[in-house]
Parts: sequence; C-alpha cells; structure tokens
Amino acid sequence: MFKLSQRLLLSLVLSTSAVQAAPATMPLLKIIARSPTTPTNSYLDSCTLNIKGQLLIEHSVYLFPSGPSLISKETRLIQLNTKDIKSVIDQAANGSVTGMDLIGGATYKYYAYQKQADGSVKEIFLANQNGIGRVNDSPSVEPLSRFIDRLCGTLVTPTQP
Repeated sequence: MFKLSQRLLLSLVLSTSAVQAAPATMPLLKIIARSPTTPTNSYLDSCTLNIKGQLLIEHSVYLFPSGPSLISKETRLIQLNTKDIKSVIDQAANGSVTGMDLIGGATYKYYAYQKQADGSVKEIFLANQNGIGRVNDSPSVEPLSRFIDRLCGTLVTPTQP
C-alpha cells in the first residue's frame, strides 16, 4: 500500500486538478444584479449563458435576519455558435480593466468566461451597467453585454424590490 506521505501527495494532486478543471457546463456570459443589503432583505437576479446553450435565470430574495429565502430558477435552451462567442470573449479578455468597485451599493455587472490552456476557467469582468466603478476598455464589451441582455430580457434593477 501507499505510505502516508504518498497518500497525502496523491490526494493533493487529485484535489488540485479537480479545482482547475473546467465544468461540463462552463459559463460563457453572465449578468448579476444585486440590491444593496438592508437590515430587512436583499435581492439578487442572475442570468448565465453556458457552453451547452442553456440560459439559466435565477431570482432570489433573501429575508433578514432569519427569514426564508425566496428563490426561483428557470432554464431555457438557446441555439448558438459557441466558436463565435468565444472569439469575441477572447477579444474582451485583452481589454484593460481599471477602477474599483463601489462597496455596499446596488450593482448590475456583466462577466464573460474563458477556458485557459490548463483547463481552468477565467472570469473576465466586462462592465457595470451604471458605468461606475471598474471599466473594461475592450470594444468587445458592448456587443457581449448587448447580446446577453437580449437573451436574458429585463432583470429586475437592483433598486426595485
């Protein structure tokens, strides 16, 4: 059998490779809309387009301090050309991201995801809908943001209950 040190090394190698591997349903594009957290509740809406052409829409209301969470999830199947989307995401990944996120306020953020050579997935910040905070200067940000907006429809703005 294996010595203790060999088992520890083997488990470390296996757990490291599992963390880096891209999920079977790797996301391509995502929107996350959050309300400010208040003493009574907060809201979160998200919409994710994954590599399988699934559009996952989630709406959540978190009641504080000890109330239940109200959560809905919807999945739609979308026909798309992932090769073209990945190409535009690659262009967006070359943009410079500058600025800092605001803390504590409502947010409406766009993200893209890029599979790396080692199999891991890199999250790429695209934009804040309100234009405040971080900024990605790639010309590909606007078409990607518009595309995911068209697929997802209107998410509840973070300031609406």
